[in-house]
Amino acid sequence: MFIISLENKDVLKEKWTQEALHCLELLQNTFEDIANTVHHNDSIEMYTVGNDVVAAYLAQCLDYLEAIKILYSYKKIDAALIITRSLFEIALQLGYLIKDDNLIEDKGMFIRITKIHKEIYLMEEMEKKHGPNIEKPCLSEELRQEYSDYIAKETTPQAFLEAHHYLK
Repeated sequence: MFIISLENKDVLKEKWTQEALHCLELLQNTFEDIANTVHHNDSIEMYTVGNDVVAAYLAQCLDYLEAIKILYSYKKIDAALIITRSLFEIALQLGYLIKDDNLIEDKGMFIRITKIHKEIYLMEEMEKKHGPNIEKPCLSEELRQEYSDYIAKETTPQAFLEAHHYLK
């Protein structure tokens, strides 16, 4: 029978914490390398909505990883678990987004469009509640035009058009 003394337990706990921090550091470095690759390959001429959305997801992952590392280093494990769950969920979304190279643009545009509709809805609700003089988030004309151009394309998937009409 193996018995762990309280002293051994604390040593083991500290060692495990250090190993976990090391793993988080490796994971963060990997995400940073991927984010830098996406960012550096994303010149103005090569800009795509898909790359932009992937970069946004990677940035969110990096933010979560940094927060988890900080909480772990201060031994706030329970709080870190909450953010770890959020990181897991965003990683699942990112995995779904990049699963098929041929669909990244359409999926990225779906994500972008739902965010645009959300912003428009929030602006309208803020105006109703606080009047037209309140400072509201600004939706760029470039983004609105990009949205209109995408909807007008003949290759726009039917599922996207149905979602667009539903959101409207």
